[in-house]
Amino acid sequence: MSIYHSVFLALSLTALALGWSLGGHVERRATVAYLLAMLASLMVQNVETDRIRWLLILIDLFFVVFIFRLALTHDRWWLLTACAALLLVMFAHAALLIDTTMSARTNAATRWIFESMFHLCLIAGIGERWLAREPAVLPQQLSRLRSSRA
Repeated sequence: MSIYHSVFLALSLTALALGWSLGGHVERRATVAYLLAMLASLMVQNVETDRIRWLLILIDLFFVVFIFRLALTHDRWWLLTACAALLLVMFAHAALLIDTTMSARTNAATRWIFESMFHLCLIAGIGERWLAREPAVLPQQLSRLRSSRA
């Protein structure tokens, strides 16, 4: 595994862990959507037609639409920035369709860079929530669980 693979994996897992444990409802929805998109992408990553991975493009498109819908319905700045980063992922997919000389490895590296921007946006959104002293959802759920057992 290359150093970039390791950094990307660490950043992905950090964003997922922080999004679930320290995020609010919006951050948790984005985290779950990202996790589902990542798992679906792993299942279809080897399915390609004429060097184009149509199912991967479709999964990324659904993810962009979901994040865009969250950005339109919630007042969180990081969602707009994350949506912009994910649109760049879609442009990277389009670049592979347009440029026939582009290698799949170059395209994947480009998409990983833009997905890393999404991870950083999610982490920054959680940091902003913490700075604004807005409570995370997980501690509230755990306290409700403890009180219901008592």
